[in-house]
Formats: sequence, C-alpha cells, structure tokens
Amino acid sequence: MLGGVIDVVCPGECEARPNLVPGVEEVRASPRTLRRARERALQALFQIESTGEDWRESLELFWREHPSSQAARKYATALVAGTVRNMERIDAVITKVADKWALERMGGVERNVLRLAAQEILFMPEVPPKVAINEAVEVAKKFSTQDSARFVNGVLDTIREMFEQNEIEIQPAGQEQEREPDAQVGTRVQLSVSRYC
Repeated sequence: MLGGVIDVVCPGECEARPNLVPGVEEVRASPRTLRRARERALQALFQIESTGEDWRESLELFWREHPSSQAARKYATALVAGTVRNMERIDAVITKVADKWALERMGGVERNVLRLAAQEILFMPEVPPKVAINEAVEVAKKFSTQDSARFVNGVLDTIREMFEQNEIEIQPAGQEQEREPDAQVGTRVQLSVSRYC
C-alpha cells in the first residue's frame, strides 16, 4: 500500500492510555513533516523557556519568525500547548526517572526534548511511545550531541516502561485550568505510508 495513509491508533495499547484532553482533531502529515514539527516544537519551547514570556505570545512570535507548513505548525502548536499545560506533571515524571539529574542541571535542549517526548508518551495515545522516543533521539542528535541522544533515549525508555507497567499514573488536568484556545492537544495523527509497507 505505497503512498496510502494509515491511521495510527495503536490498538490494545491505547486502552491503557486514554486521551486525557478533549477536542481531538485530525492532522494529516508525513513522517518528515512530523519530524519537522517536533524540531519546531523544540525550538519554540526553548524560546518560551528562555524568554520567560507568556507562552502564547512567545509562540506567536516564533511562528512569525519561523514559517512552516500548516501541518507542521498545527502539530508543533499542539505539542507545545500540551507540554506547557502538563509541564508540572511532566517535570515530576522526568525528575523521578532521572533521579541523579536535576532539571536545572540538564541542558536546555535535553530538558525540552524530554518534555516534548514525555507529552507524546503520556498524553497523546495516538503516538506510539517507541515512535516518540525514536523521534526525540533524532531531534536530540540534530540539536545537541550523541551523548545527549543516549541520555534522552535512556530517560524516555524508562518513562515508557514505567508508564506501561502502571508505575506512573497520570491524572487528567483539573477542570479549573484554563483551556488554551489554540491547544489542539491530543491531536489525532495520520501518517503517510511510503517505504514502511
């Protein structure tokens, strides 16, 4: 089925990872576009963290300075919005797993790659965890070092294992939290199939 579209739903696995965010929306994107979206999400989250400004304003400025395809922008925005929304819970999980590394001691690239991939693993059941890990490793290689990629791989694989064994419990965000207007968190992803079948 070359050139077709396959819906990534991860049967059997998703029942253990219910979509914790309402308003699922479809994004049709190739693996290359999704990689670019993850790279843009890293750059945007790094900028948000560096400036300390409101994340929405910082993200809007980021998109003005870094034009991207609509699909890449939509997925990256969903990923950043979800990561910001779940930052406390994500940071708590990373801190628990990387017990010898305080978040502040990690490099900005590594910290934010971990956050984005943890968002996908813990809160976006449409993304198979191993895909999230592999993509995070490749993004870490591009924006940091081979050692960073190994560190990211180790931390994320432990998060995946603990989550699959129910050693990490994620509760939905409280109703009192403000819902971000552009947060397309829990985005349903359709990957274009090219050389995979």
